[in-house]
Amino acid sequence: MDTIILKYNAQAKPILTDRNGEAIVNWVDGGNHSMTASATQKHSGTRSFELVASGAGDFTTNYESLASGNNATFVLTQQYGVVLWAWSASAIGLFVQTGGTAPISVSLPADSTWHRYEFIFTASSAATALKICLSGAATVYIDDITVSGAVSLNVLSERGMSDPDMVNFFPGLQYNLLDGTIKEYINGFRRKILVDVGVVAAAADRKCILYWMADTSRVVDYLTEYNIPLALEDVGGYENKWDFDCSLMRHYSFALKEPSIRSVFPV
Repeated sequence: MDTIILKYNAQAKPILTDRNGEAIVNWVDGGNHSMTASATQKHSGTRSFELVASGAGDFTTNYESLASGNNATFVLTQQYGVVLWAWSASAIGLFVQTGGTAPISVSLPADSTWHRYEFIFTASSAATALKICLSGAATVYIDDITVSGAVSLNVLSERGMSDPDMVNFFPGLQYNLLDGTIKEYINGFRRKILVDVGVVAAAADRKCILYWMADTSRVVDYLTEYNIPLALEDVGGYENKWDFDCSLMRHYSFALKEPSIRSVFPV
């Protein structure tokens, strides 16, 4: 069964301070890891975090840590996402840990290019402290760290994801282009996706869905695509449903529309 992950930036999200690399205020060095604000490389602004490790990290002694900020806490068993940008001139493993979860790792390529990485996790601790370490000796630049809420839902049915790349009309439809040519098909489109996730029984999940609906920066992870900025055509895309034993549930379906025009349909 397919799943859809709704991600949002709501007031209820945890807020970690000192995340944009412009200054070092709350980061704490540990063992063979150290962090400075550097203008050598930056993804945005004037500086980024320069993480220098003289050896492998272990989350016991050798790691960088950012304490919980602004009295923010995670809600246990709810999903969150940590997004960061990283730059490395050497192939190295980057590990991130927060919310009481096991460390999550990614492999940084040795291409001296900024790449975006995302870590989705389910909080088992309310503490929003963030820990980062490397798998060996290296210098890595990190920038624009963000934290967002998320909710993962099973998809019962969907329409709109199986449209062809090119649509032919019968009877033929003709339209004139500016260069004088005439076409009988379209090869540019904006997807509208109708997703039905059925009854969402957990009140915490329903609250997350409403946060996502209200967020103008809402994004969706679905199939092989990540962070799709889909717009809601109908914010009231849910209805009450009486289930067995007279429990009032919420049945959710979404009408999502892409904000940009595509010319190639994703696989």
